[in-house]
Amino acid sequence: MLRIDVDVRMLEAGGIGRYIRGIVGPWLAKGEVAAARLYGPPQSVKAWLRRIEPVAEVDVVAWTDPIYTLRAQARWTHLRHNRSEWRPDVSFFPHFNAPLLAHPRPSVVAVHDLIHLHVPEAFPRWKRWAAARMIKAAARRTDQIVTVSGHSRKDLLRFLGTRSPPVAVIRNGVSDVFTPGSAPEPAEPPYILVVAPHKRHKNLKLAAQVLDRLPRHEGWRLVAVGPDADDRSDMARGAGSPALQELIDLPGRVADRDLRDLYRQATVVLIPSLLEGFALPALEARACGTRAVATDAPWARELKDAGVELVQGWDPDDWVRVIRSPAANTPDWALPPHGIPRWSDASAATLALVQRVADRAPLGGRR
Repeated sequence: MLRIDVDVRMLEAGGIGRYIRGIVGPWLAKGEVAAARLYGPPQSVKAWLRRIEPVAEVDVVAWTDPIYTLRAQARWTHLRHNRSEWRPDVSFFPHFNAPLLAHPRPSVVAVHDLIHLHVPEAFPRWKRWAAARMIKAAARRTDQIVTVSGHSRKDLLRFLGTRSPPVAVIRNGVSDVFTPGSAPEPAEPPYILVVAPHKRHKNLKLAAQVLDRLPRHEGWRLVAVGPDADDRSDMARGAGSPALQELIDLPGRVADRDLRDLYRQATVVLIPSLLEGFALPALEARACGTRAVATDAPWARELKDAGVELVQGWDPDDWVRVIRSPAANTPDWALPPHGIPRWSDASAATLALVQRVADRAPLGGRR
């Protein structure tokens, strides 16, 4: 079995952290790799390991420099040169912020999307410039890119051109926690749910605008998992109705079981993003038997097979019409579709890909 290096610096981050836990966790907990060296913040990593109780041999190496910094890049060269007898078969980097100096080979790098490049209004110029160059530099150094959707793969191949390494698609999964309840649990008053941080490309302003247009006498609320307390007034102002903040609930960071309960009781889950690599909350909602609505954009059309409804454009009135459509009252929405991928599926497929990359590498090319 494999001996593997894994960059887990973003273990506690939002989407990337969930990806790391979902992909790498089964490798360790089920002993699907022989040994792993995890590079990241020791306190967080060790707390996570205690929860999953790994069977595999695991070593934790402190790598605490802020990501996207020259200091972090320089630190990697030091970490690489102080590994004594440790010789991994392959390295896995779950984000394009992979080492550019002394990049280990063979390696697999995950690039989830090109949001930095395709939603320029969401990021400062310097960050867009840095992201473009880091993605290209990582692509030149790695043996394999893995991404999370067919749309992201097309974007990557267009962006990288003939210099692209192989790009594989492995869709994200849904935790086994997310299942329907034993019986419908409608919330009173009704609420719409969004699960996303308050970032420009997440477009939470649209969710607030939808709330503003739903009939007040019906008692609608917006529950937003991700934003903090300081974001409530900004979301209401973005909808053009400062008083709306009284109808916005921000539960903060919640455990998966609590999030499952929010999904189950929500009237509908909105995915108002301008662009996503993979809209995981849409599949989590559908796995819980709850309606999910996203915009009818190329990146979202891959969600249709999970029963996600698509809305043309960004007019909040159109979104309200879909939410209040007759489909909202059909019992079929209580049943999740078959075939929603689970993290166990994504983890196994990623491990098989990583193994193939390790097997292809000549012994002399490993370092």
